Amino acid sequence: MYKLEDKDVIFLSLLVFSFGIIFVFISSSFKPDLVEIQDIDYDFIGDFVSVCGFVDSYSLTKDGHFFAVFSDINNISNKILVVFFKDIAKSKEVSLFLDTSDIVCISGSVDIYNSVFEIISDDIWFFEN
Repeated sequence: MYKLEDKDVIFLSLLVFSFGIIFVFISSSFKPDLVEIQDIDYDFIGDFVSVCGFVDSYSLTKDGHFFAVFSDINNISNKILVVFFKDIAKSKEVSLFLDTSDIVCISGSVDIYNSVFEIISDDIWFFEN
């Protein structure tokens, strides 16, 4: 039976650590595929997506949750609710820079609540054409 020496354990630890750092870096720069709001349906529930749209309206609850209604860039009659829960809303400072008629993109998980599609967002950025 082979016994690992200290130098082997240190080498393997550094190797695993390096792969972990590389994985975190790659996954943090990952943005999901951009979908149009009009295309979101029951097949998207649970999927991680990105959408871009106009901010129609927004509100900040007393608990710190941020809600916004987005209109599709290509067809403003297509809308979706976007939710930033308290921790994300605070870390992204959403309430400080977001305004109606802004064109922004978000990424998050598609869900349905009270028969309405919504995206539970974890990232936001300004649209760049």
